[in-house]
Amino acid sequence: MNKFFITVAVGVTCFGIVAANAQHMTLEGAKVMLTDVPGAADCTHPGTAPVVPDGATASDDEMNGTIEAYNDWAGRIEEYQTCIDAVAKAAGDALTSEQDQAVTMVYDSFVDEQQVFADAFNEQIVLHNEVNPE
Repeated sequence: MNKFFITVAVGVTCFGIVAANAQHMTLEGAKVMLTDVPGAADCTHPGTAPVVPDGATASDDEMNGTIEAYNDWAGRIEEYQTCIDAVAKAAGDALTSEQDQAVTMVYDSFVDEQQVFADAFNEQIVLHNEVNPE
């Protein structure tokens, strides 16, 4: 019987100085503002996190499949973040402070989503391993 675990190692990139009033921007507002950054629309959104299975009832194959789905999703996130980073750097001084904040918020939101997934999945891994001891 395999024991499962997942860790999330993510990097955070800061794109510049944040305008004082930009801290009131919502994530949804940041996503809308990001559409105004030239080239951002060409970055492929990574989609949503995989569904976390119930560790008490999931098979080993389901748990392994979730790890594979997570790794695929995390790869798409990295590609998206790399694209957004390149777009922001290419915009240079044309990027407003609000757009800069939007880029950072959207970028960092995926870091948060990965951590939420990892925390939830790790809870289910512990449960799975308790229900399925070696």
